[in-house]
Amino acid sequence: MKRDMRYKSLIIILSVLILFFSLFIFWQREDFFSLWKREPSEMGAEGSEGGLSKSKPEGSPEEFEQLYILEIPPQSKYLAEAGSERFWEALQSGGGIIVQDSENVLSALLQLFDVQYVLLRDEKYWELFEPFLNYSPGEEKKELPRTFPVKKETLASSSEPFLILGKGWYEQWEDDHGLVSRWFGEEATIQYVIPPGTLNKTPNLLTFSALWSPLPEEGKKAEIEVIVNGKRIYSSDSCQWEVLQLGGLQEGINEIKLRSSQGCIIPEGDNRCYSFAVRNVELLNLEDIPPEGELWLDRFIEIEKGQYWIEAGSAIHVFTSSLIPSVVTFQIQAADDKPSMVSILAKDKEIERVILFGEESQKIELLTYQQGKNIFYFATDDCQEKIIEGQKRCIVAQIKDLKVELLE
Repeated sequence: MKRDMRYKSLIIILSVLILFFSLFIFWQREDFFSLWKREPSEMGAEGSEGGLSKSKPEGSPEEFEQLYILEIPPQSKYLAEAGSERFWEALQSGGGIIVQDSENVLSALLQLFDVQYVLLRDEKYWELFEPFLNYSPGEEKKELPRTFPVKKETLASSSEPFLILGKGWYEQWEDDHGLVSRWFGEEATIQYVIPPGTLNKTPNLLTFSALWSPLPEEGKKAEIEVIVNGKRIYSSDSCQWEVLQLGGLQEGINEIKLRSSQGCIIPEGDNRCYSFAVRNVELLNLEDIPPEGELWLDRFIEIEKGQYWIEAGSAIHVFTSSLIPSVVTFQIQAADDKPSMVSILAKDKEIERVILFGEESQKIELLTYQQGKNIFYFATDDCQEKIIEGQKRCIVAQIKDLKVELLE
């Protein structure tokens, strides 16, 4: 009897061991175990480059596809880190240094990043995205947030090239009365996207302003380099407005890199390293520039249409493709009742000195001195403090009736 009990106990123990061994072998099978061992990124919990959320587990490509999800506006941390923030910024007129004017940019961006779904959180963006989203006629489209599949057949190819921020730019931007600047460290990139079939009509001029740098405060040169698709095309040891002719461009994504050859500076109380603050990044086509030249205003504060306050360091930029000189004309008057003196400089030399009294205005005429870029700076030893839009500004003078014309 005891032997039979021992025999039955042994059979039970062996059966349990065999069962556990079988489960262990089954658990180790790749097609079973892989469902549990995936990293968060494989389940769509981490992002990938370019505003994408990826879901592609290893070992089973037939079952899973890559899912590229765009979140508007970006709130989920993993999507924002992945690049949804960068995609989103490219659509904003005041959210970064790249301003897109073409209505084709959204379509081109959705194609560029192969976005398959849009997670729409705010109704005010519905009108912008509606043409590119799939939804049933009976659905309540605006019950947001919700995710929509992208309607690929509506993505007409863009006929215009555009710029989008790449790596190296700090998220925070500086807003100086509507003039948006962004800092970078040792280097930063801008992606120049040229759609297929448009290379022969691609804008070949890049303009930007790199006017602020803390490097001279540390006894270093403010030296900036520009590299296009791995080839250095420009180097300068001053902070200024640049107009550069681009060469070696190709269809698809071209990389424009801005690099500080003197490194960067970590200010006290900050953990970021700064080299240059950049703004006014824009593409130009040489053929589209008017004969009299293209005009930019830097550090001009608009009082009303056609009338501006100017500060020390304000500048008028003129880029001309013509060999015939242009003339820049404007009326200038004092900032207040006190007399003041303003110098106008070009190529670091004073070309005009103006004594201003009260409301009496004077007409100024400035000739462009070369084909290409011309910069006229305003300088003074004194300025008048004024509160403008809640900020204290030191004003030099005010000007109006500003225009540029070819010299007759």
